Amino acid sequence: MTFFGHAQSDNDIDNPFDDTNPFEVRQLDFTVLDSNQIKIKVNDIQNKSIVCYRDSLGFIRIAYSLKNKNKWISFITPFYDLASYYELINIDNKGKPEIVVKGTIIYEGWPYGERHNDAILIYKLNSSPNQIFKLFYLCNEFNVGSRVDGEGAYNYTTERKVIIENGSLIIEEYISETENDVSEGMDECHFTEVKSGIYKLKSDGFVRNKDAGNNR
Repeated sequence: MTFFGHAQSDNDIDNPFDDTNPFEVRQLDFTVLDSNQIKIKVNDIQNKSIVCYRDSLGFIRIAYSLKNKNKWISFITPFYDLASYYELINIDNKGKPEIVVKGTIIYEGWPYGERHNDAILIYKLNSSPNQIFKLFYLCNEFNVGSRVDGEGAYNYTTERKVIIENGSLIIEEYISETENDVSEGMDECHFTEVKSGIYKLKSDGFVRNKDAGNNR
């Protein structure tokens, strides 16, 4: 059975693969909540400035609080389940921090295996949260094979490292690892088309450092 993430706002096209322009700046719809409302959704918010939760409609949301701990900004993400990683990071050490989130957007499971397609998203926190980066960086498919002898087992992973360093994104090439036969289903994985290289964070998003060449 295949599960898909959601659109990030009512204005988005409901397409979990929507990464035609990974660096497109997109202003997101958001909701303002107080600390009591957040506590209903997340049991423990003590000493936290960012949380991830599933709302009553099934959407996965990120909520953050900067200076006022009684004011939380909550917005929808495209993930189908709780994010595996989310953190407030000041990428260029200027102004407000950014939010970096990683998680699964597409998931398909069957009796003896599964496939998941993961993405990394970065949000810039201005007067409202803006998405400034989206890239599918990982696809993994495995099958345990026969319960008797393991025949038909395989494991396939394609991953692209995205490193945050010195106010920049460093995007490397995709690397694949395979164990045993590869399922034809890997053709269904989605990978973002973007050149490897170094991308500097500017006031309105990331800009490729042409002088750095195509590789790190």
